[in-house]
Amino acid sequence: MAFSILAEDTRAKLEQERDRLINERDAIIEAAVTQATAEIDQTLQQINHLLGSDSPTETASNSKKAPTQSKPKAAPKSQKAAAKAKPVEVASEPKESKSTATTQSLTLKRTFKSMTPTQAVQQIMQGASEPMTTDDVIGSLYQSVKEADLKTARKSVALILGRGSHQGIYEKVQENPSRYQIKA
Repeated sequence: MAFSILAEDTRAKLEQERDRLINERDAIIEAAVTQATAEIDQTLQQINHLLGSDSPTETASNSKKAPTQSKPKAAPKSQKAAAKAKPVEVASEPKESKSTATTQSLTLKRTFKSMTPTQAVQQIMQGASEPMTTDDVIGSLYQSVKEADLKTARKSVALILGRGSHQGIYEKVQENPSRYQIKA
C-alpha cells in the first residue's frame, strides 16, 4: 500500500516527524490545561471572596491530572525537536493575581465585618435614599481604599451590583456613571 512506495529513509523521516508532532501536541495540551486550570482557580478565588467564603478552592483538577492520550511508541526525539518542544512543556505555576492580592488588602467597615461583601452591599443599597454609583458603594463599604486598590474595588462592587441586577434585587437607573437602586 502506501508503505511500499516510500523509500526507507523517507519513511524513517516521516515517522520521526509524526512522533515529534505527537509529542509537541501533548506538550501543548498539557500546557493549555495547566493554564486554563490556573485561570479557573483564580476566578473561583475571586468569586469565593465576593461571596465572603475564604475557604480554599479544592477542585478535581487539583487532585487529579488531566488524562493524557496514549501515544504510540516513539523513536527518540532528535535534539532539534527536543529544543523546540521544551519551551512549550514548561508549565507556568499558578500565580496569585494582583486583583486577588489587592482584594485581600481591602477592609470592610466595622458595621459589615460579620457580613459577606454581597450582604454588605445589599444593606447599603437598602439604606440609600437615592440611586448609588459603584464609587458611592465603595465609599460606604470599605474603611479606606488606596488608589492602587480602587480598580479592584470597583470591579468587585460592579460584579456584585451586576449580579444583583440580573437576580432582580437591584435595578440600573442610569448609564455613565451607572447608578443602581433597590428594585421596588
